[in-house]
Parts: sequence; C-alpha cells; structure tokens
Amino acid sequence: MERLNHKDFEKFQGDWNLFTKVLNTKNIIFLYDLDGILAYSAEKVLGNFRDRTGIDVRPYKIDSWEYLKRVAIENKLTQQIIDTSEDDWYNSGVMELARRYLYARPLVKLTVSKYGAERNFALTSRPSSFKESSKRWLIKEIPKFPVKNLLIREEESSYNGSEFKIEKIKDFSPLVDWIVFIDDSTDYVRGVLESGIDNCLAINVPQGVIKPDFNHEHLIVIGRHPGQMQSMYPLYKYIDIAINDKYDLSHQD
Repeated sequence: MERLNHKDFEKFQGDWNLFTKVLNTKNIIFLYDLDGILAYSAEKVLGNFRDRTGIDVRPYKIDSWEYLKRVAIENKLTQQIIDTSEDDWYNSGVMELARRYLYARPLVKLTVSKYGAERNFALTSRPSSFKESSKRWLIKEIPKFPVKNLLIREEESSYNGSEFKIEKIKDFSPLVDWIVFIDDSTDYVRGVLESGIDNCLAINVPQGVIKPDFNHEHLIVIGRHPGQMQSMYPLYKYIDIAINDKYDLSHQD
C-alpha cells in the first residue's frame, strides 16, 4: 500500500479523519456548485474583460468578490466600463460558452460511480432564466451528471443565491446522514456552516488567491492545481484517496 507524505496534503486543510469518515458513509449526497467548481466561467468572463480593456486579468489572480470592478476602478477606466465590468457573470449566453474545469468530468464520474447518479446534484445560485442553458451545458460538458438533478431557483422564488442554497441543504438534511457541499464562494460556504446544519461537510475550493477568513469543524479547504489552470485535480485526488482506500494514512496526524 502506497504511503503519502505531508507534501501530498499541501492543498488540503481541515479534518482528514472527518473527511474520510463522511466520504465512506453510504447515505450521502453531493451538492456541486456550477460556476467555480464544474464550469470554468471565470475564464470566459475574465477573457471577455481582457479583450475589451487590454488589462491582463486571469482567474488565478482573482482576490476578491467583484474583482473586475476593482481592477476597472484602479485602472481609471470609464464609468461605463466600471458599471458593466461584472455583467458577463449574469449573461446566460456567456455562461453557456464556458468550458468545464480540468478534472471536473473525472470528479463527477468518480462520485456518480461510487454513490449513484441519484446522489449527485448541481446546486447553483444562477437565476431561473439560466435553467435551460444550464441543462444544455451539463449535457454537453458533464454527461455523467443527471441533468434532472439540477437545483436552480424558480421564477417565483424570493430567495437570493445564498438563501436558496441554504434552504435546499436544509431540505436534504433530514433525509441523509451527510451532505457534501462543494462551492468556490467563501461567503456561501460560511453562510451554510453558520446556518447550523449539523450533517453538512462544506468543501471550499476558492478561486484565485482567495482564502476563507473563518474556521469551522465541518470546513474543508482544498486548493487548485495547476494554479494557472485552476484545475479540480486536488479535489478529485483527495476524494479518490478517501473512498478507494489506496493509501496508508496511519502516519498522518
């Protein structure tokens, strides 16, 4: 059995024992975020901004919410550019053109094959108007994903994105032993953890150089590698290690 050294865990922060315990629970569901976890939307949005302005913005440089607006202000761009700098995030046509993250497809294939398609969901904060384009994107880019398991706000919903995610997780909570919630947003992850859902393990995979500024016993933080590609390889690797028991982890603290 292969042994891991501490370098193997440089992209992992959190309770490894809890992580492996949860992932080896049978009655479990996975809730994947779309933008930032499966869909490499930032590449398309930042690429469009770069083409318009000539400013070298890159997903691996993202350091805050409304990163593009801040860059536009700092570079003294026109007010029109400042005001519209983040608009592509809310354009379903732009979002549909995004490619998947490297290793997103093997990641979903792994959890679908291990736990069953019925236990894998996409939980997105996108508005209801993105429903059909989001379905088309999943069918094209993540064909193993059960598109019927797309969880997106309905037109009549009064929830904002964060509230919607919290309420959906609360709905699932009494039905399963554990929920694995995977999201790039530190704010959404904080909101879920602070909502008091005892059987939710939140895996935060922040974009760029963002780091959560809070701690929680159910918080796992996983980096991206290679960083310039913002790849999901570390997340895939750690889940694979945990559920397939390939490695001797007895020497880990």
